[in-house]
Amino acid sequence: MSFRYALDRATPCVAFGKRTYTIELANAHREHGGMWTWATLTVKRGDVVVVTSDDASSLCSGIHRDMPEAEAADEVKRRVIYDLAWRETGL
Repeated sequence: MSFRYALDRATPCVAFGKRTYTIELANAHREHGGMWTWATLTVKRGDVVVVTSDDASSLCSGIHRDMPEAEAADEVKRRVIYDLAWRETGL
């Protein structure tokens, strides 16, 4: 099975073989003294929603208080990609 991904901030997607997922974060705000959090996380495979969450937090921005929003979003997306890879490969 092939695996590729790129954290393209314009169209964040990851592909496993022929399956492509899109990761969307919405409604960014800060909580707990500066940790970036998004009120909505949605992962789609085509038009099908496969994962939703009412809260997605950048754990690293809790440590690095000056982390820009874009970097914090990348960190959240990498954790989602890791979970998708685990699901797809069965590791």
